[in-house]
Amino acid sequence: MVRNVEYLDRSPVAVTTDAGVYLGWRLLGLDDRDLGFTVYRDGVKITDDPITDTTNLVDPDGTAESTYLLTAQIGDREVSVTDEFGVWASGYIDIALDTPAPQTMPDGSTATYAPGDGTVADLDGDGQYELIFLWSPSNAKDNSQSGYTGNVYIEAVRLDGTSLWRIDLGRNIRAGAHYTQLEAFDLDSDGRAEIAVKTADGTIDGEGTVIGDPDADHRNSGGYILTGPEYLTVFDGETGAAIDTVDYLPGRGSVAAWGDGYGNRVDRFLGGVAYLDGENPSLVMSRGYYTRSVIVAWDLVDGRLVERWTFDSDTAGAQFEGQGNHQFTVADVDRDGLDEVVFGALTIDDDGTPLYNSRLFHGDAQHVGDFVIDRPGLEVYSVFESPSGNGGIIAAMRDAETGEILWANEGSRDTGRGTAADIDPTSPGAEAWNIGGDFAWNSRVGTLNAADGTVLSNDIPAANFVTWWDGDLTREITDHDYDTAISAGVPTISKWDPAAQEEVEIARFEGTLTNNTTKGNPVIQADLFGDWREEVAVRLADGSGIRIHTTTDVADTRIPTLMHDSQYRLAVANQNSAYNQPPNPSFFLGAEMEEPPVPAISYVGAPADDETAPVIDGMPSGIVSVDDPLALAVTADDPESGVRTLTVMVDGVEVPASGEVVLSELGLEGDGREVEVTATAVNNAGLEATETSTVLLVPGDPFTAAPGRGTLSNTSGWDYGLHDGNYDVVMNLWWGVPGTVFRLFENGELIETRVLEPTAGMSQTTGLRIEGKPNGRYVYTAELVNAQGVTETTSTTVVVNAAAPGKPVVSHDNWDRDGDFTVTANLWWGTNADAYDLLLDGEVVDSGELAAATPSAQRVRVELEGVTAGTHELVAVFRNAAGETASAPVTVTVR
Repeated sequence: MVRNVEYLDRSPVAVTTDAGVYLGWRLLGLDDRDLGFTVYRDGVKITDDPITDTTNLVDPDGTAESTYLLTAQIGDREVSVTDEFGVWASGYIDIALDTPAPQTMPDGSTATYAPGDGTVADLDGDGQYELIFLWSPSNAKDNSQSGYTGNVYIEAVRLDGTSLWRIDLGRNIRAGAHYTQLEAFDLDSDGRAEIAVKTADGTIDGEGTVIGDPDADHRNSGGYILTGPEYLTVFDGETGAAIDTVDYLPGRGSVAAWGDGYGNRVDRFLGGVAYLDGENPSLVMSRGYYTRSVIVAWDLVDGRLVERWTFDSDTAGAQFEGQGNHQFTVADVDRDGLDEVVFGALTIDDDGTPLYNSRLFHGDAQHVGDFVIDRPGLEVYSVFESPSGNGGIIAAMRDAETGEILWANEGSRDTGRGTAADIDPTSPGAEAWNIGGDFAWNSRVGTLNAADGTVLSNDIPAANFVTWWDGDLTREITDHDYDTAISAGVPTISKWDPAAQEEVEIARFEGTLTNNTTKGNPVIQADLFGDWREEVAVRLADGSGIRIHTTTDVADTRIPTLMHDSQYRLAVANQNSAYNQPPNPSFFLGAEMEEPPVPAISYVGAPADDETAPVIDGMPSGIVSVDDPLALAVTADDPESGVRTLTVMVDGVEVPASGEVVLSELGLEGDGREVEVTATAVNNAGLEATETSTVLLVPGDPFTAAPGRGTLSNTSGWDYGLHDGNYDVVMNLWWGVPGTVFRLFENGELIETRVLEPTAGMSQTTGLRIEGKPNGRYVYTAELVNAQGVTETTSTTVVVNAAAPGKPVVSHDNWDRDGDFTVTANLWWGTNADAYDLLLDGEVVDSGELAAATPSAQRVRVELEGVTAGTHELVAVFRNAAGETASAPVTVTVR
């Protein structure tokens, strides 16, 4: 099965560092793993050979003002795979935001706003991610806490800060981690992502349209919303307009049926996306996990939400109650190409039926990935809240397909933090750790297990988040320096030192804060740009924007973008759901990893291949005075893929495509020469087009008009009446504006260019001696040129019919017929020869040179001896450069 996934561009990043400029870019999921990339800085190639082993480098000569371009060799073309991109001044970009105004609650308190949880998706189909996030009010509540909350807003922005839209969920959606689960994904596989979220009366979409009753207020005195309709709405990702709204399933029904009567457990929502048919994404939304648990899968078909299936523990059986976590993970755990929903201790198959139930009960954190590398398939690592009900297990690694517990840590306390990642390169596979000691969220005492369950240490790193950040393959520890006064902390990234059994901080993001109090989450963490490593998006400390940090450490491993691994991408989609967890791919990513598998995916919305070369326009032509600059305005256009380069050459020297070119600086003179101008354009698909033109260079002159019309004549036959191919062609301009250049053409071909000297009067004469022309017809035309134009002269025609020698006459004196005699060949008058052959019976018996003195007579005398008896034939052949002429044969008889 092949999954329809979003098309992504290369998302290059360039950052100034102490060592130069760091560059990183994506290798896409379906790229050849050894695809070669070439890097250009300011239009100049800076990589000697294509880069085939990484997708990052440091350019030591780069500066903050540099501009870069990446190409790839695809087939026989060098294809641009990025637009030109500039350099960040530091290792992050800030997205400035328009903070919503404070909101006054019914009890008189005030809610202010800061960016909360978020996600990314391509909303407009251009291959680049937009950021979609919640504006979280300062009075957001956990479900266990009463009180009014401010409205929750959803906003979509481009990474340059441009706001696309803002949705107001209204007063009938409570603010807090468990209420709004934001899903942004291309649910209908049209190349543009949609937004799906729970809505209610008074929700206002991105175009200002109200859903339900705009005046309804279903809040009770405790701030809970336990009455009124509940909806599920899909919004257009580009405009924020509501596409379809249906009843949220399941409805709340009796509040107490979910585990309490005051509104805590009834409103425990989760959300995600899964490929349940193996090809197209489905929306998955749930309600409840402490007791009753209901999961509903939806498809977006022709703009309408269609229920695919529902799992309800009320109908499936009481044994499935209470198994859910504060998040679920989507993965193909049984390796059939179809996704399952790992719903805490319970896993739901692609058809909505239970795959297995481990009966380990509710927990706060779970992680799904290939953690144990010496066994096939995926594993699930989880921590648990109620060990008294599951046999005393506080953390476990289990087979993701069967639920078999591979190993477990035992205890009796609610264990609220646990993480799995390869943080120790000396221990095969991933490590997993859970808090212990006093079991506080930030305890550094707990159990650090190897992949096989071996206890490595009771000193543990923070168990909040992990991130692929530095240049090696192990994962780093992402945490925060928590401040209880503001219920947030400065984000940090640390390296786990296995020998010292302690964290070593390698990055601290001052000026920013984490979300979700002690959870310490970023707005979103994902492989957003650059190479395969992850970016961390966090809110600015004053709430005025979002800062996205990227690494500048050089990695020597080439891995395709993690966003084209379906499991990782789906984990990014539901990362914001309830208790956020870091995303994991479907393959082991860590020390001594194997080559990642090629994903079974197909890009949706990828631009069509450009098979058309650029079109070049504005080529110069005509006459150019060397005293004036050559004005160039050469352009190239390619609406499909755009033009990468346009190179213009004048007489073999590269010049700017637009602007003025001083010809003398190119060593060119006004000598009447035609100079070739060549323009070569290459588009971003690697297709090339070339156009050529010529300009005629002439000297500067004072004239204000083109030359007058000259008259051509010739002197063929003037000397002695023979049209022997030797003559003059003469141009006379008897009256009119003079020319500065004379160009003579013979049968349409230019044979002479001549710069004319200034004339004292109004007439001009010039000519050319023509010699050695063979017989034929020659038409001569000419042009007189000055800086103001070209004027054709009259034509003159020469018919050469006597270029070859005249016909010789042969005689002999063999009167006695004895075989010894003299042969004489006479050319009495005509075009002379410069060589001869005397033939006896077709065989040359004598040859020689002749002195030509046309039209004078020429004579050859040859003495022959011992000619055999018989009748013989004598022929003389006279030759010159234009041809040869044979005499009439003469017979001689020898007895």
